[in-house]
Amino acid sequence: MPKIAYQDGELFYTDEGKGDCLILVHGFCETHRMWDDWKVKLLEVNLRLICIDLPGFGQSSCTAKHIEEYAEAVGAIVAHAGLKKAVLVGHSMGGYISLAIAEQQPNWLQGFGLFHSHPYADSAEKQEARDRSIEFVERNGHLHYVKQLIPNFFAPDRAGSYRHQQDRLTLFASRGPAEGVTNALMAMRDRADRTAVLAQTELPVLLINGAQDQTLTEQQRQDQIALPQRVQLCYLTRAGHMGTIEAPRQTQVAVRHFVRFCQEFEA
Repeated sequence: MPKIAYQDGELFYTDEGKGDCLILVHGFCETHRMWDDWKVKLLEVNLRLICIDLPGFGQSSCTAKHIEEYAEAVGAIVAHAGLKKAVLVGHSMGGYISLAIAEQQPNWLQGFGLFHSHPYADSAEKQEARDRSIEFVERNGHLHYVKQLIPNFFAPDRAGSYRHQQDRLTLFASRGPAEGVTNALMAMRDRADRTAVLAQTELPVLLINGAQDQTLTEQQRQDQIALPQRVQLCYLTRAGHMGTIEAPRQTQVAVRHFVRFCQEFEA
């Protein structure tokens, strides 16, 4: 697994396949392993896939406390890998990071996707909830927190069908340090609203939304669809927040078509 020295620690990532480059950025309390099964079909269609362990998760060191710093870490991997252009897809918190990259580092982007994500800042109520989560992790440890969190990623009426996948995600999340979880909670709490970034970008944008995703209201889902100038939409009627598991085929096709769309747009 490739790694680079970064600030006072290291960043890890995987680099597989050949062809047009797609960078996959995991979400909160996830690692690059969340893409393991899902990415197999994409490797069959001449794509180079880079999957990153964000700072504080997986094998990467805790070197970030703000969304912009996570974005800089992704940019460091892009530079180390010698990439001139790539498509970026971020899941959940990875989508917040993708928007920061679109704002600060658009020169290497061919397009970006928000996979169960959005451009909105936390409400005051949500910020308070983040603070309570930070206090819980500091008091009880992150394993107990992750065990409670992961099941909520799935559609409520089908969560019981994915216990094996939930256990696997919990295991990967628990191997990292508690500091990685609390740093990410603070970064999400304090992130800027990037509605204007999504509205003003000329890059192609992919939106993958789950109808039963509890992290977004239906109004927010509808509002963000109208923002990008060039948008492709994948709407999952039976999924929550984990389309890679709840609707793998549909999301694989959506991402593959989006990469092709980005290539055609740039040409």
